[in-house]
Amino acid sequence: MTKKLFLLSLLGLLLAVFSIQTAVAYNPDWKAEQAKMFEQMGLKPGDVIDRSNADKVKDFVPDRVYGWLKNGEFVLKVGEFGYDFSSEEGWDKASQANKGKYTLGDRKQVVDVASGVYPKHIYGFPFPNIDLKNDPDAGIKIMHNKKVGASRARSIDMLSETRWVGESGLERYFHLRWRGLFFWGQANGPIDNPSDTKSFELTQLLLPYDLTGTVILTDSPLNGQGDKQYVYVPSIRRVKKQSGAARSDPSFGSDFVSDDGNGFAGQAESMSWRVLGTKVALVPMTEWETQHTDRMTKQADGSWITQKNIPKILFGYNDPNAPKGIIPWCPSPNAVVWLPRKVVIVEAKPLDPYYNYGKQVFWFDADNGVAAYFKIIENKAGEHWKTVLINSDCEEWGDGGYKTFCTSNWHYVLDEKAHHCSIASSRGELIANYSDLVFGGAGVKTEYMRPEYIPLLSK
Repeated sequence: MTKKLFLLSLLGLLLAVFSIQTAVAYNPDWKAEQAKMFEQMGLKPGDVIDRSNADKVKDFVPDRVYGWLKNGEFVLKVGEFGYDFSSEEGWDKASQANKGKYTLGDRKQVVDVASGVYPKHIYGFPFPNIDLKNDPDAGIKIMHNKKVGASRARSIDMLSETRWVGESGLERYFHLRWRGLFFWGQANGPIDNPSDTKSFELTQLLLPYDLTGTVILTDSPLNGQGDKQYVYVPSIRRVKKQSGAARSDPSFGSDFVSDDGNGFAGQAESMSWRVLGTKVALVPMTEWETQHTDRMTKQADGSWITQKNIPKILFGYNDPNAPKGIIPWCPSPNAVVWLPRKVVIVEAKPLDPYYNYGKQVFWFDADNGVAAYFKIIENKAGEHWKTVLINSDCEEWGDGGYKTFCTSNWHYVLDEKAHHCSIASSRGELIANYSDLVFGGAGVKTEYMRPEYIPLLSK
């Protein structure tokens, strides 16, 4: 008993220190810390949580997830990591070298302290040590770190699928090709950035036929202004310009909006941010990925491609051996486990009155600074609207052994008013066998990331 109290007191002290200041970092003691978190929770790998014992995890999951468990809609299996799910030592050294180098500008954009202008290239987190308790800008600094950390792939070329899942199961799906070019986070140094942008994103619809050829380009300016978005509509063969608030509109009729990607894919400067606290949480992850990083393979053109043997993603609707009574969008405990992680909880409120979401609450990984696990969304009236679950995985790639946490095997948005879910899958087995993920690909070029070229890219 005395030993247990000592361990709990020690863990409480560690979390108290952590709540004052956080510095995401490589963690050589990850295994011992994981064991301490299990002891604090009173859980062990292999435990199954359902409506009969949901109270055991009440303090470690969002209230919405606890409610699903109590209602019998969800069943969770507890798992554990077989490797360190934090950043690597080289990235941490680059981050620490940035200490005191950057600050925030008049729009809360990142600016260089020495020059007073926004940097066209950042490597390492711009804010490596954040005082969560006393810094009023701690929330937006966390988000700037997340943006830079998620940009480390240089460029991404990815085929993805979004499935509509209702109470009766799978309803329909659409396929898209998503390409991103990042100017921050480039390990091989700055690349030409004539547009003064953080990143370009290009979304190209492939299926179904009535959406084929639709292309969306998003430009995220460095100066702190909102995203610029352009849409090519093939039926009229015209490019339409949209405001950044359009990123909160439904994505091709699904429950997603563009900013739901990997938790939050928008401009940090478009929100006001507040840190709510830190805690130990249970978070979802495909079981295969808790034991394996995705060790990407180098191709002849210098890009890196994902593994081919990532197992199929299973939910209540497509797993014949799933527990009886779970909702169709419940991640199946035969494929997905829930494991302990330290998280920082951050609240966001949109600055644009035309943005469709109200308050949002995010649970981000505290050790790698990039992975997101949950997003709880209110409507403009302050009522609960949607719950987002994210499975952030770990890719190892590059000659330097880089790690990234910027893609997800799956994540979904549940509209709890409509009781309807949309599941986005970018890894594993998809309906049309789209499973390739490419980093640093030669196919994403700056000269094609301009509105006048969108019609060409739709072909």
